[in-house]
Amino acid sequence: MSTNNVSMIPNGYTLLRRAGQGTQAKVYTCLPNPAITFARNALDDGDEVEHVGSALLSQVVAVKSSYTGSLRAEIRILNAIRTQSSHHKGGMHCTQLLDYERPSASPNWFSMSTTPVCCDLHAFSEQLPGPLPKSVLWLVATQLYDAFWFLHRVCAPPIAHLDVGLSNFTISYPGADSIGAPKITLLDFGAAVIVPEAESLGQTRTREDDVANFCYEIYTLCLECCDGSEEPSGIGAEKMRRFMRIWSDVTNLEQLRVEFGQFAEEQLALVEERDWQEVKDLVLQTVQRVDEQEGSIRDAVLKILEVNN
Repeated sequence: MSTNNVSMIPNGYTLLRRAGQGTQAKVYTCLPNPAITFARNALDDGDEVEHVGSALLSQVVAVKSSYTGSLRAEIRILNAIRTQSSHHKGGMHCTQLLDYERPSASPNWFSMSTTPVCCDLHAFSEQLPGPLPKSVLWLVATQLYDAFWFLHRVCAPPIAHLDVGLSNFTISYPGADSIGAPKITLLDFGAAVIVPEAESLGQTRTREDDVANFCYEIYTLCLECCDGSEEPSGIGAEKMRRFMRIWSDVTNLEQLRVEFGQFAEEQLALVEERDWQEVKDLVLQTVQRVDEQEGSIRDAVLKILEVNN
């Protein structure tokens, strides 16, 4: 573990591994130190290491730490999301702020929720041995539609993300033994804006840009479902073909709902458990490849318990 990475971790957290890096900040998978203390006490009381390790693994968080300046603007956006996320189901599909540096006029770190079984959709799609399962397409189109509806129509004032792309969509499970559908989450609000404030500065198409970019990513995922051919086939092929022709003409969420969103939601309800098991196996394969490059989160957690024991 490089000393540079360790130096960017705020007090109160223990570094497990690097999770990502942008132009202004790095993201790390960490454990809150109180959770480690609780786990150590459980071991002292005679609990099994495997049991304690699994419980501790569920406590992992993501810490974003800036090396170029303040994260105040992003924290402001995430605070607005946190205070309003209970108002609509789409709020749960946006990054959830947990804590941040304070008191500080220029905070340079914050922590957010994550899971030990998680990868971004860009990495996931790149590692697929075959076509993208359509269940993932239906899931993204449904859950992130809810996220954008929450941001654009429920939040007051409305919020625009402005960095919509597969690398900022994650697919995750609470743990490796989870069953059912995974969760899709919209990440990285570093470019996000409060819509009225942006409009006062001349940015008049912020929400339209979000919708256009989201439609493009749905189009991209439709292509991923085609297994090398230019045309979709099988379940939903006709609706997919139409959307692939007209996606660039979709200008708002209501139109997206009519052209693809409602159909995706209907198809999502028909996905069977064996299909979700296939998706989970593919996610675990992607996570394993990341573990091989960056180090296993589970192994890091167990190592911490060995040290503390």
